[in-house]
Amino acid sequence: MTGMVSEEWRPSPVPVVDSQVLVLPGTSDDEVYAFGARENLDVFGTTVIQTPMQLGSWATQAKAAVDGVQAYQQMVGCIVRVDPEMAGAIRAGRAAKDKAGEVLALVRNSKGRFEHVARLKGVGGLAAAASMTNALSAMALQAQLDRIEKQLTTISEQVGSVQRQQLREWNSEARAAQLQLAEVYRTARSAETLSEMNWRQIESSGILLRQHLLHDIDRLREAITTLEDVARDRTLRGRERRLTDSVEVLLASGAALEDSSRSWVQFSTLRLWRMTVVDDPTLESYREELAAYIARQATTLDPLIARADAAISQVADFRWWHLARNPIAGRRLPAKVEAALVAVRGVDWAPLRLEQPHRRLETPQRALDASAR
Repeated sequence: MTGMVSEEWRPSPVPVVDSQVLVLPGTSDDEVYAFGARENLDVFGTTVIQTPMQLGSWATQAKAAVDGVQAYQQMVGCIVRVDPEMAGAIRAGRAAKDKAGEVLALVRNSKGRFEHVARLKGVGGLAAAASMTNALSAMALQAQLDRIEKQLTTISEQVGSVQRQQLREWNSEARAAQLQLAEVYRTARSAETLSEMNWRQIESSGILLRQHLLHDIDRLREAITTLEDVARDRTLRGRERRLTDSVEVLLASGAALEDSSRSWVQFSTLRLWRMTVVDDPTLESYREELAAYIARQATTLDPLIARADAAISQVADFRWWHLARNPIAGRRLPAKVEAALVAVRGVDWAPLRLEQPHRRLETPQRALDASAR
């Protein structure tokens, strides 16, 4: 997909997409959250991740109610990667329009030839559309969290045995809740349905998991402070002796944060899911709270990661008199510092930041209803 249709262009030889698709701005420059029939979403771009079928069924019924029809065929919600120009135009509300005032967007094939034209009709003016837009906003954030959870799981599989043993000691208090949550999450994702019984199993664990996440952020902060203290050690022998252990604690702290972040993401995803299907009136407030926390997480971690890198580099920053006092340690220290930097820089911090590419997810000012004419 590329480009927007100019106002002068007339798409007479190009077929129109026979669909009704709701489109919300995504969190990155080349993504949107689209909701519609599965076969019709494929023409808009490449599906990145799909929300569970239970949510799709609920939203299908809600859309039918908004549109005043008896029923629609089953629809699904997906994060879709599209042309950045189209995503930006949808987000800014500046897409090209035809004479009737309807937004036009082109869909091209892999060779750059026009395949479809989508006519997008705003639904923001409908009185009943607000609840639908809020629900889809929550579903979009749920999909983003689900993607982050998959990234965190990948990191977890790479944690070393020493760090894993440390995690078992640190996480003993919350371990039972984490294991139960992980089981419910896997079951719900596999069945694409969050049952009442499954939700009751984990609904009371949210406070414990949030406290555990905040504690692990503090633990990471303390590990970095210790590294900075190592860099200030007056003797090279002391720096050399303490560096390896301090880096191990830092890496274990990062692994602990990954573990607690993954549990928090799993719980938040399931809670969004639950609140959506029961039409909870506080859904939008909770979604806004989550979006704000995700934005703060990156702001919190970025300076910590920079401090860790700087502290390790400073361990190798010494003067001639340090070398005169500890020549053997002085010769060994640069290689150890380099190995420590490689280890720390090799950590994939992005999922730990709960990173949302380019921009945070906010309530869209309008949803766009793509309909065939």
